Amino acid sequence: MTHSSSARTETAYLVIAAGGRGLRMGGGVPKQFRDWGGVPLLEATVRAFLQPEMPFLAGIVLAVPEDRLEQVRDWRFGIPHQPWPAAAPARNRSPRPSPPCRTRRRRWC
Repeated sequence: MTHSSSARTETAYLVIAAGGRGLRMGGGVPKQFRDWGGVPLLEATVRAFLQPEMPFLAGIVLAVPEDRLEQVRDWRFGIPHQPWPAAAPARNRSPRPSPPCRTRRRRWC
């Protein structure tokens, strides 16, 4: 699947952050790499953006777990793509701080 190479004045790139571990789904495979019609879900998602009715893309950047970089490098889309290692989440930290309590005794709830 490739886009036509007609003259374009704009340059667009597809960037997908897919670095999650998918632990809540269970099964040991992150959801972005689960089978979706014979291919990993992430690959199927990218291919949906490469359909002829979609805007032309000059390239693709996929942020994925470090242990999946080689797998993603092997995918072929007909346009340049770059897998990028997603940053590992910090352990034992909330994604955002809790709001402060409205009491004098404790600063955080």
